[in-house]
Amino acid sequence: MQCIYALVLSKAGSLEQQQKLLNRSIAQTYSLYLLTLSLLKEIQHLAAYQVKKGSDKYLTNEDQNSPLRLSENEILLQIANNPELQQALDKRDLKHWYLNEEYVKILLKAILTSDLYGTYVNEPPSFESDQAFLISAYREIIAPNEKIYEFLEDEGITWVDDIPLINN
Repeated sequence: MQCIYALVLSKAGSLEQQQKLLNRSIAQTYSLYLLTLSLLKEIQHLAAYQVKKGSDKYLTNEDQNSPLRLSENEILLQIANNPELQQALDKRDLKHWYLNEEYVKILLKAILTSDLYGTYVNEPPSFESDQAFLISAYREIIAPNEKIYEFLEDEGITWVDDIPLINN
């Protein structure tokens, strides 16, 4: 919308130039969308890694803050194992979370220590409960996280305007 508004206001701007700008903006928004899905994928991978690391040390996964239930979340597993998503991430070379794993760790810790996760662990496993938990965790923990917001702002200055759109 900003591109169209700028075109209307500018007297000297060419339509082709504004169209290129609009296409670039759409591509950047799509990259942000893929990066958000990639974040969910990395959260699942880290949770699964921690479960495996804990089982290698003969620890039990019955602890309320154990990432076992999160690593088995059906929605997260579908995202993590989606070949089309992986192809799109590879095509755009989006490895932000892999290269900056500390942000994924911050979010995983926030999720595992939340009351929301405590309630989720005590519910019987089902696709509906996995979906409801993921929606709530995204709304209450992931989307409002200031560190993630600052990271995305540093990575792409135009993403600041697109974050609310992607979060919705």
